[in-house]
Amino acid sequence: MEPVYHIFVGYEPIEDAAYKTCVHSILKHATVPVKIHKLDTHELRKSGLFTREWLTKANGQMVCQVDGRPFSTSFSHTRFLVPTLWHQQPEPKSPLVLFVDCDFVFTADIREMFEDIEWQKTRLSGKPPVYCVQHDYQPVETSKMHGVEQSKYNMKLWTSLMVFDMDHVDNQELTADVVNTEDGRKLHQFCWLKDVHQIGKISESWNFIPNHSEKNVDTVKAIHWTSGGSWFSHMRSCRYAELWNKYFDDFLSSTVVKSVVDRERFL
Repeated sequence: MEPVYHIFVGYEPIEDAAYKTCVHSILKHATVPVKIHKLDTHELRKSGLFTREWLTKANGQMVCQVDGRPFSTSFSHTRFLVPTLWHQQPEPKSPLVLFVDCDFVFTADIREMFEDIEWQKTRLSGKPPVYCVQHDYQPVETSKMHGVEQSKYNMKLWTSLMVFDMDHVDNQELTADVVNTEDGRKLHQFCWLKDVHQIGKISESWNFIPNHSEKNVDTVKAIHWTSGGSWFSHMRSCRYAELWNKYFDDFLSSTVVKSVVDRERFL
């Protein structure tokens, strides 16, 4: 039996349309067995896996009570529970497990990305514990999405799409306790790895940032609206909005919802 690739997609209630569209785009193109999981903070708290506390200000800005830092989505920290959650999944399963933010749309078969990583595992010296697009990204704006703070830090966006190789011993160090107690900035800078220089590379075509990646790659395989996309009413005319709208409409037409939902009310 062919192993299943498990994919965890960050879930934010105010970005429900983005989440559903991201999932639809993965399934639309995938030619390998995939199992997609909603990384829902509410459910993770109920299960006892996630205990990290935060407060939410009147403007919607979330602030972590562990390290005092602001953050923009409820899956900012829960993404690092993916190795723990992978262990709970039944066999057969691939040791390669993907986390991706919900504000992506995939325009190519996810098989291509996994096959490239498999090639790196078998042919390159050294075995990377994690693979990601290694962006050099420093945003100029001070806010994003619905007005939350645009934080700046080293390795920004590296963890927005990352593949863990669960055959690598380093990933055993990323326990739920570490996720719940470690400084969030350190988590986003891969603090559980013995050597961050061993992080494997994924082509930027799989994490294409509008107004940034155009100068680096010609092909788009997954576009990432990190500052917010057209599911927000004030960003209906953002760059590449027509692409997201196409996949969103395709999602609606593929579900029972199409006969009862009004597009504008859904958004």
